[in-house]
Amino acid sequence: MISKSTAYYNGLIEGYLNGQCTPEQEKELWMYLSSSRSNKTILDQLQKKFDLDAVAPQLLDGGNSKRIFNKITEAMGRPGRIPKQGYIKWLGIAAMLVVLAGTIILFVSRAPGGGSAPQKLVKGDVPPGGNRGVMVLAGGARIDFEKITIGDSVKESGLVIAKTGEGEVRMRTAGNAVDTGEQPQMNTIQTPVGGQYKVTLSDGTTVWMNAGSVLKFPVTFTDTERSVQAEGELYFEVAKDAAHPFKVKTGEQVAEVLGTHFSVKSNANNAIVKTTLLEGRIRISGGTAQPRILEPGEASEFKAKTSELKVTVNKNPEEVTAWKNGYFLFDSTNFSTVQEQLEKWYDVTFLYAEVPQMQFFGKVPRNVPLSHVLKLMEMVGAIKFKIRGREVYVTNG
Repeated sequence: MISKSTAYYNGLIEGYLNGQCTPEQEKELWMYLSSSRSNKTILDQLQKKFDLDAVAPQLLDGGNSKRIFNKITEAMGRPGRIPKQGYIKWLGIAAMLVVLAGTIILFVSRAPGGGSAPQKLVKGDVPPGGNRGVMVLAGGARIDFEKITIGDSVKESGLVIAKTGEGEVRMRTAGNAVDTGEQPQMNTIQTPVGGQYKVTLSDGTTVWMNAGSVLKFPVTFTDTERSVQAEGELYFEVAKDAAHPFKVKTGEQVAEVLGTHFSVKSNANNAIVKTTLLEGRIRISGGTAQPRILEPGEASEFKAKTSELKVTVNKNPEEVTAWKNGYFLFDSTNFSTVQEQLEKWYDVTFLYAEVPQMQFFGKVPRNVPLSHVLKLMEMVGAIKFKIRGREVYVTNG
């Protein structure tokens, strides 16, 4: 058999990622990547390209895979580190590490903010979600944030809504904002499936809302507390005000803080509420459960049906903030969880005969078409995706 050059196989990798490989070429590529010779070749290339420490192929276990992944991610985040025309090739080579290591799926992609523009959408593909949100005021008026020009503001029902940037609005109460009723009049902000928004409330608290989320807040906060209601997935950076505690109610759970950074995520009907604390302190209560105080790095899970409240250590805080920072982050994440995130952001439905038994590890920006994410997931060779409208069919590879 005639030996072929590394450049030839790099070309196959690039062709595979671009969807230009024939079935015979795909088979040849996977045979090459499963050989010990290619294992050493790829490691040598990675070491040279990304300044990695020397790693013997036999030591390429799960821990080393994560370490190499982090090094590659850091390198890809540096402007000018990888020529644009060579990026796909190196993305592919990095993704192949998992096949060689026999560990969890490993894939990488350029981190958001690195100067790369959203990819051009091809026919039949699904575009990523975007900055979309609407607000329904207590008086019934409906405001679509997309229709407000950056720098402009809208005054309605005692509230001034200013659009300060792409996907960002800031609220402040007008001088005539009064709520005299026994039941506070509530404004409601909603992000649809495939939408997200960043909102700053009148007290200075900033809230990031993920797709399919709801935030309700009063026309004016009371003299004793700042209380809001949340559904879906939201990240809060609460403005400090010791005299007016900030409370977030999600179903039967109440999170009370003075000033802190935390995430709240609930499922359908708020049956299960997960709260993760990144900074400060927070008091969690709900139903008949004994209230608990969370410290930074801790997370709670409240089950409304049984009033069970469990506190654990959150081993990877970055997972909690990844979506608001513009990317998906998977750390030994099962297929069902990945599916849930992709369905919410791309507004699609996955269809399959049985749930694929896989785990994923990697980082992918949220501003790319769906096909980009699916192609990376396919690189293990054990799963295939077919996009038809807003449905994604999943079969064994």
